[in-house]
Amino acid sequence: MDYPNIPYTSLPFAYTQPGALAALAMLYGLSPSPADKAAVLELGCASGGNIIPLAARFQGATFVGFDISSEDIALGSKRIQALGLPNVSLEAADAVEFAERAQNRQRFDYIICHGLLSWAPEPVRRAVFRICSEQLSDNGVAVVSFNVRPGWHAQHIIRDIVMRGVDPAAQPFVRAEQAVALLRKLAPKLASSPYGMIIQQGAERLAALPPSYLLWEHLAPINEAFFFDDVVRDAGSHGLHYVTEGELAMAAAESMAPQAADLVRELSGGDRLMAQSWLDAISGRIFRRAVFAKRPSGEAPSAGALKHLHVLGALQPTDSRRAYRIESGHVVNAPDDAIARAFAEIGEAFPASVPIARLGGGGTMAAILLQLAQAGALRLSSVPVVVGRQTDSAPRAFNVSRLEAAQRQGWVTTLLHRSCNLTPDLADVLIALDGKDRKTLSAIFGEARLGAALAQFEREALLAP
Repeated sequence: MDYPNIPYTSLPFAYTQPGALAALAMLYGLSPSPADKAAVLELGCASGGNIIPLAARFQGATFVGFDISSEDIALGSKRIQALGLPNVSLEAADAVEFAERAQNRQRFDYIICHGLLSWAPEPVRRAVFRICSEQLSDNGVAVVSFNVRPGWHAQHIIRDIVMRGVDPAAQPFVRAEQAVALLRKLAPKLASSPYGMIIQQGAERLAALPPSYLLWEHLAPINEAFFFDDVVRDAGSHGLHYVTEGELAMAAAESMAPQAADLVRELSGGDRLMAQSWLDAISGRIFRRAVFAKRPSGEAPSAGALKHLHVLGALQPTDSRRAYRIESGHVVNAPDDAIARAFAEIGEAFPASVPIARLGGGGTMAAILLQLAQAGALRLSSVPVVVGRQTDSAPRAFNVSRLEAAQRQGWVTTLLHRSCNLTPDLADVLIALDGKDRKTLSAIFGEARLGAALAQFEREALLAP
């Protein structure tokens, strides 16, 4: 297959963590393999920005990635070598080739396919589900992202405009600049119309994102959106069953369309797959992260499964008793003192996780935690999330983030598997966190500068345990 030579920023995606995928599977009644000992495959891994940090965190697991770009694979392989990771390998291949290789019949417990399905020709799309069908273990879990109709139609307006308005012979990043400039020029002229609002929002959104996103989302030769039920049907023809969304909140009508949740249920007539289709139509969602499994799952998440999981969330106490502010800025109220104590423990532990079994509280506690997870206020994992603290006597940076800071790429990967922007000044401090004791570090940077940096690194989960 021929693909355009378009630069791609290889980022971590929090929802692809095997511990997060395992937690979703367990909530829906499945029995996935232990995430910290699993075999993981990523299709279209680019330079490994997603799976290399996972391999660094979970060295008892094995990771394989492939991508069509030999340049990206070479870059990722150099990073693996620099980190000394024996449990991850990358190879140059396209999905069709990978699916057809007889020697590639290894079974994987988790398969990740982010940013490929909507941007590839039909043979590659068929190969994606063939790989998931043939190489996923019996208890395996796969997650596949794609652009969704009908919501993505509005984005197609932006794509049509910029595809016609940029110089096809220009260098990729020049074309990205031309596209944003064109949208910014058009938006004020059309601001009073609904059509103009789409263009204005598109200009603002794309200007805030990496140029590589615009290049692959709007300027790539292929970008096709699908109806949810069509993708589910294609997956089903390969023996795969839809479980839920990679982000638990994205499957809940109360989160995606709170004013129309009752309408979604009415239109779907109790059919959960039809409910997801109607949720797309009513919410205008443009992107999905669909989780599939070899075995059928339960119809809804079970709070009973929480006792086997770990929870994390940035819950901060407010001036009001039992009231806690979540990461979005909204306030949630604990219904009793026991749940308030649990909220406090979760908040104090963050960015580390807390085993839910330790929180007690029985069915009421589980129901509240599940409700908050479905609202996006809490994250769940099948394995503990462990981080370092600013008070450690010899604070050490997560080795992946330290290497990324040294390479001056402008952002680093956290232990929550997110990207975090760093100023050059903070990057200098992070690079130095290689096991030096606090006294030595203070002599280099000064106690005030060091203390402020370490406090931020702790909040962002950049300190290794």
